[in-house]
Amino acid sequence: MKISIPLQKITIEDRISHVGISLHVNGKQAFFLIDTGASRSVLDAERCWFLGVEPSSGFEDNKIVGIGSTQFEITLGIAKTVNIQEIEIKDFPFIILDLTHINQQLIEAGLSPMDGIIGNDFLMATKAVLNYRKFSLELTLTKKSIKQLRKSYGQA
Repeated sequence: MKISIPLQKITIEDRISHVGISLHVNGKQAFFLIDTGASRSVLDAERCWFLGVEPSSGFEDNKIVGIGSTQFEITLGIAKTVNIQEIEIKDFPFIILDLTHINQQLIEAGLSPMDGIIGNDFLMATKAVLNYRKFSLELTLTKKSIKQLRKSYGQA
């Protein structure tokens, strides 16, 4: 199934622009930035409890490297459901990571904090297209694409 999701623009100090989307995690409204440079989709550690995502054991890849070769300790979390418009994805995997440094910049700019980041794991699995002319994120969601996403986290 193909869907088109409206993008939301985030501008900090009239110079740095990001785009994001609204979705629902376990029935709760959430806002995620789109980051084509992020290898994994991430949920902010401060927000995971509000969104009902608990850390999961059994994730072997417990470190991630960011820009500048900084290593971060990570935990896997599984959302029971993620709804993107009329599509419901069950058992959606996220890396749980402290995003306080990013949210602090958003708050200082007078913006609302984000709940997480949609990364390349999801974007590639769904053959995502960022359409800046229509200002939308176009996704092709299939059982195979969701299976590919779960497999990248070692999930069945």
